Amino acid sequence: MITIFKKQRIKAYIILYFFLIPLLTTPIFQSCKRVQELTEEGNGTISTVEINLAGAEYGEDENPDIATKASNKNGGAGLNKTGIQEFVIPFDDNLAIFGSLETVNSKTPSNVSQASSEKKAATETNPLAQGVKYTVIVYNADGTYNTSKTFTYGSTETGFTLDGGKTYTFVAVSLNSSTAPTIPNLTTNTLANATVSNATNYLMYFKQQLTLSQTLTRLNVVLKHQFSQITTKVSTNVNSTSNTKYINSITSVFIGPHYPSASLKLADGSITYTTPVTTTGASVTFPSIGSNITSITSTPTPIIYPSTTTGTLAIGALSIDGQSKSNLTQSNLAITPGHRYNLNLNFAVPCTENVSINGGFNFTYEGLTDGTRTPVKTITAPNADYGFVLNIYELDNSFNMKINNVALATKEIQFEPGLSAYPVNIEFADGTQYGATADSQIYNITNGTDTAPSIRVVISPTGAISMFGRKRNSDLTLYPLRLKSGTSFNTVTWNTSSNNVITVDQLVAGTTKIRGNGIGKKIIQCQ
Repeated sequence: MITIFKKQRIKAYIILYFFLIPLLTTPIFQSCKRVQELTEEGNGTISTVEINLAGAEYGEDENPDIATKASNKNGGAGLNKTGIQEFVIPFDDNLAIFGSLETVNSKTPSNVSQASSEKKAATETNPLAQGVKYTVIVYNADGTYNTSKTFTYGSTETGFTLDGGKTYTFVAVSLNSSTAPTIPNLTTNTLANATVSNATNYLMYFKQQLTLSQTLTRLNVVLKHQFSQITTKVSTNVNSTSNTKYINSITSVFIGPHYPSASLKLADGSITYTTPVTTTGASVTFPSIGSNITSITSTPTPIIYPSTTTGTLAIGALSIDGQSKSNLTQSNLAITPGHRYNLNLNFAVPCTENVSINGGFNFTYEGLTDGTRTPVKTITAPNADYGFVLNIYELDNSFNMKINNVALATKEIQFEPGLSAYPVNIEFADGTQYGATADSQIYNITNGTDTAPSIRVVISPTGAISMFGRKRNSDLTLYPLRLKSGTSFNTVTWNTSSNNVITVDQLVAGTTKIRGNGIGKKIIQCQ
């Protein structure tokens, strides 16, 4: 009887277990299902989203070594120890443009030669100008359009009313102007297909995904600039308190490469550039120049172009203190989208150093056969960006030169009077000449040195030619020389960013001799 009773009780327990388990587990299954439904459909509450635009941001350089790459290019801007791109443009014989391109408010790597992707420029957030329009678009979790609104910076406006518990993607775009950006087919396109089209000046972008778990959410928006911006400043008399020089005019200034416009994909911020690229670049605008101006700053210039190490600066015409130059250029500048730069062009009297020439430029030649023209010395002056000086220690009795295959003068420069076949065609600026009055014959001045040569020829960085000479052995002063009627200097081109080839030659007439040295000049930063 006891065994039968135990079996019946166990059977009852089994029946009760299978009866109660469905009742106990049904709410759990229903609860899990309800959580899934709430994720897809919201939690039934209303959530208000307020938009707080903190401002716009430059920076976040993902390629901090781009300037280093640019500085390695021939003719490019050099990268100094502070990470600033520097370059020098010869302007005239006594003035040069010391240029620099620096990122505004950027962190400087401790060792620029070891810059890596871990060393990023600091970001800089600035408020927008009052009245700037920006559009915020809201997309559902599946990427379909939900709603949008254009706000005005500086105005108090309501945000969005959305479903609590749902996930949305918020995208904000602005052209940094009082005109709202153009987004074709905004309400019908999905996030994957939506774009801001044909932005021509500024373009700023923000994107964030957010699940609305509260009844009130404040969305902090920081727009990021997608194009570069460069502010150009021209100044004179840097580190100088005397000999004031004034800016008279500056026209046709361009920075490139530059596209006329670009479009941005809202889903990921990728940029599509309009083709073709502009031939001149982005125009730099300066204010009107008054009198006695020593410094002038342009309005910021937007540059629409991907990261480049081949940026260019072109100045169509520039006049400083009445001295005018045309078509000044600087190439291979490093420019990264989303960065703000200061381009400084400072005019100052340059410091120079002599260029080291492989093999030297010392030469000595004595002619043997009358009537022949013999090359005395041919040399390449590398990177002599501030001209060339030929010091002739001893001369008997004429010479000429070729600079990059162009003759220095239209005729052989003859210093000795009395030769009917080769009449003298040079004299001192005061009208006296060699072999007349108290001045020695050119072949009697034999103690020339680099500091006091018999004849000095100067080729300026602009290709201008000037000559100087001593009047006698006992006088170490160099006096200016000029060519006489019938002979003139040719227009020569002096390369400031590539090699220059100089050839000294001589027409042999009787006893012929030339001895001297050539020195290239290179601009350096003053210490």
